[in-house]
Amino acid sequence: MKTKESFKRINIDEWSSDEADEWMEWMLTFIGDPDPELRDECIYPAFGRLIQEGRLHKDQVDKILETCLSESHLFYRIGEQKGDGVFTRSFSALVIAEVVHSDQGWKRERYEQILNAVGEYLKEEQDMRGYVQGKGWAHSMAHGADLLVALVEHTQFRQKDANLFLQAVQNAFWKEYAFTDDEEERLAFVIEALLQKGVAPSIITKWVKETFVKLDAEWNARPFAIPVFRIRTNVLHFMKALFFRVEVSELQGMIKQYLEEWHKRVYQH
Repeated sequence: MKTKESFKRINIDEWSSDEADEWMEWMLTFIGDPDPELRDECIYPAFGRLIQEGRLHKDQVDKILETCLSESHLFYRIGEQKGDGVFTRSFSALVIAEVVHSDQGWKRERYEQILNAVGEYLKEEQDMRGYVQGKGWAHSMAHGADLLVALVEHTQFRQKDANLFLQAVQNAFWKEYAFTDDEEERLAFVIEALLQKGVAPSIITKWVKETFVKLDAEWNARPFAIPVFRIRTNVLHFMKALFFRVEVSELQGMIKQYLEEWHKRVYQH
């Protein structure tokens, strides 16, 4: 009988092919278990090793990917602000990232499917908790960002995809809760990865301007409303992180100007 305690004790190096199939189904079922030792220290690392070491057949990897992208995993109870469902969603994103890192032979359609899914996930996810006492890391925005970075680094990335990535990052800002555990840093890695892939700095600069224009409209409509204040916090913290992650003078200059303007707007009346 497969139990949480027996899984914690097993050595995956000793699995037969049949055992791998059986345990893989079990691992997908408990991928978001609230027990942080089981979820974060056992199941996720096991998926990572099996995938990265090439120990699974293509149909097994496909099964993992399809399951993790499904309504029962990446979109499980999506929209709730608190609850254990976030662990299933967030750790499904991490496992998808492992698959993306390993599989470079996809057709374009598969790549687009995943990119569109993570963009929708970051838009719809409302549980913004980072570390949850007694249950470990939820970190939905950070894990979504990790998946975006993996997709930028994939061989199917195209320059025309840049706007989809930028929209996905922006989707993470517009929440009623502020980042708590360095989510902005992980999101900034996405922009850094885009620049390293050759995306023109002018595209990033244009997006930064558009993000501040959108924030400005939100603020003017509901100045100092708590939800908008939290959105503002997310945007400004991200922009500060981005300022120090990229060495593009034009981009840094624009970010600095906007940050100074927002400081005056909020703190100097």
